[in-house]
Amino acid sequence: PLKLPPSRSRHHVPAACGARNGLGSPGRGSVVARESPRAIRLNVSTCSDESERLSRWQDQVSPSPAMARLKAGYHHGDLRRALMDAALASVAEGGLASLSLREAARRVGVSPAAPSHHFPTLEALVEALCAEGFSGLDAAMAAAAAAAADPQAQMRALGRAYLHYAATHPAHFRLMFSGPAPELEPPSPDTVPAFGQLIAGIHDLQAAGLAPPGPVAPLALLAWSLVHGLACLRIDGPLRGGRMGLTPEAR
Repeated sequence: PLKLPPSRSRHHVPAACGARNGLGSPGRGSVVARESPRAIRLNVSTCSDESERLSRWQDQVSPSPAMARLKAGYHHGDLRRALMDAALASVAEGGLASLSLREAARRVGVSPAAPSHHFPTLEALVEALCAEGFSGLDAAMAAAAAAAADPQAQMRALGRAYLHYAATHPAHFRLMFSGPAPELEPPSPDTVPAFGQLIAGIHDLQAAGLAPPGPVAPLALLAWSLVHGLACLRIDGPLRGGRMGLTPEAR
């Protein structure tokens, strides 16, 4: 019957493998010097197997940073959310030009192909972020308007909520209006609920005699342009990082 060399013993650790991995002493129980070339080849193969098993064990006990991010992403079961957050962080740090599926995957710690399970294209990722942004803007404006006492106070509250959302969610705001998304339809209460709140606010002002009568759309466009322009100046223009002497009312 074929006898395996001592290195194939069930509880034997090859000398070379033990020396490299700290599992044994090369001088104790070493048979490498007395073995045939075939036995030495078996030792090398066994050492390779032992090293691979040790490497896997080390990844389980003390994973690399990339492995840790990967496991964390899958642990909470929401890779989609993690990719969206990574894209927002990328826009916040590097602007719209830094946005890509590959960069989002890198930040999350997954393979470049992983995002395709949730976002087959960059446009799909941007659409999801824009939808989230418009939803958040609508909720912020609705909450502000609900606390207003009269139509005039309501209109001011809507404008302040718009400015505050842009300042606190600049990445969302940039993507909503300047990102690489498909062309947006003309704003309407159906396509942009926040715009519907503006229309309703102007109607209330007209009913109270605080706004000129007539078509609402031109007044809504004027009010939106004013507030949106100020928001852009605050997050990307000369008003960024300072108020440039604006009075409390202008703020």
